[in-house]
Amino acid sequence: MRLLPLVTLCPLLLPLATGCSIKAGHVRPRDPVLSSPADRALPTPSPWRGLLDDPGLEGGPALDAQRARLAEAAGTFVGKGRVVVGQKPFRADCSGTVRGIYAAAGVPLGRAPAVAGQSDTANLYRYVQQHGSIRTADPAVGDLIFFDHTYDRNKDGKANDAFSHIGVVERVLDDGTVVFVHRVSGRILRYRMNLARPHVRRTPEGQRVNHLLRRKHGSIPEATTAELFVAYGSLPAAPAATVASR
Repeated sequence: MRLLPLVTLCPLLLPLATGCSIKAGHVRPRDPVLSSPADRALPTPSPWRGLLDDPGLEGGPALDAQRARLAEAAGTFVGKGRVVVGQKPFRADCSGTVRGIYAAAGVPLGRAPAVAGQSDTANLYRYVQQHGSIRTADPAVGDLIFFDHTYDRNKDGKANDAFSHIGVVERVLDDGTVVFVHRVSGRILRYRMNLARPHVRRTPEGQRVNHLLRRKHGSIPEATTAELFVAYGSLPAAPAATVASR
């Protein structure tokens, strides 16, 4: 595959603050059909993968309404360079974009206690694990979607960088394909992911199944969205006062 030029994705504000990097391996959605991927080696799984749980959420109509607001907010920012809510600009990276989308929908995204060297994406994972539902199946509109190993964050030449990217689920199609919104290559874009066909980018008919999320870099192979997927995360419905204060 022809290598794409390096692009600026999301500038580092602080070493602990983001889940993206200016030397990342994310790519724009301009990749060819992947024809022989069945034996492709998958990246090293996240060390937290065994901690996944699903306590379940109860919210009824309030939770449904919150999910609809999150999907609407995510779609509003597609094509833009960063999220601005009111007069507040959010950090121009993947986790800053997610925080801005949630703020636009009136859903507070807090923080878990800080861990040295941990990205904001990892912090958001722990926050949702503590306050909501983490799972690897049954995606819902408005969910956070987490990815591992999307770039060489620790610069050791290995695919061992957990919780390096995040987005927001906008839609779930009838065939199980998840459409999510995230910031990549300096813009907020829609990507697709289908866990039933993780190695396939397009069907023979040309239908997009998975986007390429990591290009080949040294000994690290290219990988699709489904190959780098970690988990979905849901939060309970925000208090009415929070929503009304947007």
